[in-house]
Amino acid sequence: MKTLMIFDQLVTLNRERHREHRIDASRIDHGFAAATNSVPIAVDELGEAALHYPCVFIEREGQHALCALLGLAPQQNLFVDADRHWLEGTYVPAFMRRYPFALAETGEASNFLVCVDEACTGLNTTVGEPLFNEAGEETRTLTEAKQFLLTLHQAFTTSNAWCDEVARLGLLEDRVLQFVRPDGSTGQLTGFKAINEERLRQLPPDVAQRWLTQGHLLAAAAHLVSLGQARRLGMMAARAQPAAPAATPSDATAPQTTDEVAA
Repeated sequence: MKTLMIFDQLVTLNRERHREHRIDASRIDHGFAAATNSVPIAVDELGEAALHYPCVFIEREGQHALCALLGLAPQQNLFVDADRHWLEGTYVPAFMRRYPFALAETGEASNFLVCVDEACTGLNTTVGEPLFNEAGEETRTLTEAKQFLLTLHQAFTTSNAWCDEVARLGLLEDRVLQFVRPDGSTGQLTGFKAINEERLRQLPPDVAQRWLTQGHLLAAAAHLVSLGQARRLGMMAARAQPAAPAATPSDATAPQTTDEVAA
């Protein structure tokens, strides 16, 4: 069963359990994402993501976030090909690039545990970059992976705060995206929100200036431009192979031991 959308066997990275484990990047493909039809993105990714995906706002329990749409049907990722590779020349969101690692909350502010997907094709005990040295100390490979996870966590914290501000300012509206199915019929993408362009033009001057300085004004424009990528999804679906086997996302609960690796 997949957890957090893309993980099959997510466990806490353990200094003893994973002492001999290595990461062979050449053996990691994107099959783990083949059954995911959307992916969370951070606001600072919008400039690149908007060139390839419809980037929309979602609301869950009163909180708002950004995501990129990858397919037109459940468990359909049009950007992972039959060879399990991400479509060449398209931006791979950071949420996917962190694989096979993830962070788990400990219940204490700013404290996290590093987790790893033991089902990852590149995780093994014979070839690749080691996670720990002979003394059980973290290698540069693991240190860099942890830094990427922490940087990504901060990016999403900043991004979600901006998304909530967009909502508080009344800029969001329910939106429907039209697309053409492979059989020629038309369909709709629903269940998400987008910025109302007219309301954006009426943004208070002080907010507009702050957003300009922060790069968020350009991000809002990129989001609006990205909505046209729904047509691209329709064309890609017309050429796509049958959808990948379904996955059942759920929340991850990683086991904890005395040798867990903290971020």
